[in-house]
Amino acid sequence: MSDRQRNVAESIRPHLEYFIRVAYPQYLQPGGKIGQFRELCERNLGSPQEILNENDTNELGELLEYAHLFHHDTNPAWQNVKINDTELLGFVRRTLAFVKR
Repeated sequence: MSDRQRNVAESIRPHLEYFIRVAYPQYLQPGGKIGQFRELCERNLGSPQEILNENDTNELGELLEYAHLFHHDTNPAWQNVKINDTELLGFVRRTLAFVKR
């Protein structure tokens, strides 16, 4: 596994976070955590306060679940996670599609 692969895997969460901070600043204030945003989206599904639709909320959840494997706050063994090239490529493509909305 190369450092480049690890750097790419580690960059997924910040890309999602930066996108959400710009696209939904009223829901993710400075210092707020992206997981809190996801929980807010889940709580508001189907209500007049819905932020992301169900598909987008689920996609964000799956992307974050993968991204959290490579983040020190959510996985104490983040530096030892094995990276599968095909899986990484899929999550990178999905992340890029998500932030292009």
